[in-house]
Amino acid sequence: VRCSILDIMVNLLGRRPESVWSEWEQAAGHGFAGLPFSNVGVQYGLDALLNDKITPSQFVDLNEKVGGLDMNADLVGERIAGDPASIRNAYRTGLINQANHLDEVAIINHGGPDPGAAHDYSHAFWTEERLKADQGHTDNRVMWFGPAPLIGNIDWAKEALFEMDRWLTAVEADGRNVPLSRKVVEDRPAGITDRCELAPGVDVEDFPGAGDVCRRKEFQTHYGTPRQVAGGPSANHNVACRLQPLDRDSYFMKVAGQETPVPVVFTDGQWARLQAVFPDGVCDWDEPARGQRPAETWLVYSDADGSVVHGGQPLPAVPAHSGTGWSSPSFRSLLDQ
Repeated sequence: VRCSILDIMVNLLGRRPESVWSEWEQAAGHGFAGLPFSNVGVQYGLDALLNDKITPSQFVDLNEKVGGLDMNADLVGERIAGDPASIRNAYRTGLINQANHLDEVAIINHGGPDPGAAHDYSHAFWTEERLKADQGHTDNRVMWFGPAPLIGNIDWAKEALFEMDRWLTAVEADGRNVPLSRKVVEDRPAGITDRCELAPGVDVEDFPGAGDVCRRKEFQTHYGTPRQVAGGPSANHNVACRLQPLDRDSYFMKVAGQETPVPVVFTDGQWARLQAVFPDGVCDWDEPARGQRPAETWLVYSDADGSVVHGGQPLPAVPAHSGTGWSSPSFRSLLDQ
């Protein structure tokens, strides 16, 4: 029995091919859940280097030693190559939520300062970027930010439930022959807006305008990721980057007191070490990730015989008699019980 976060999602990710099995997989006689990410080409500490916070020597040393994780999440010296099929499945199944099916969803996001726990408030801003990329706006989503760590305000869970009911009631009452996504945006009650509390019960009405105190990182204390410091996108949805050649002339450092960035100077020895770390190149973050694609809906993870279908397959067409949901003939026998 394996209880890792990846192995509990094996039906979505699929199993690793036999060609890359570890000694543990060989002993078990089957592949474990595939690794849906890669850090090959990731230049850890790049932003710190370009902002004169670490030296070229430290940058080289970090990238030589960062390594990766094996199937048991133990540190190894090699970078993580990832399993291509599992990377594709992570996008396809929606494990990496790119927000391409959220335009019909009303969203109230409430949160507070991130104490560095697992439930990072950064996810709220990744979602914001992904919504903008997919639908060009975030008008179906409001953000509440308050002083209580992670949740914002102890009363907001209840308040958000009632406000969401009010929002969805307005959508349900809208009989216009227009797309649901439009109703969600246009029927949001005027009082359901972005909000921010600097202290319990003290709202700042203009959140989240540019320059607002609630957008200041020292107040929100939401964090980035090592991949973002390495130049990755603010939406943080690139888990297996495409590569471009390592270029010695592409590094320019911002130095205090100088308006124009200056070239980062690597010694010949340092550059040779970087070439050894990145023999196939470094991340080209301007390109989509390997295997990146919109999520597909809806998927089922077994065939007619009940055997698992790794990565899922499209559900069959909706039966004509299923339009009444839980009261349809499909569920009548269950309801009678």
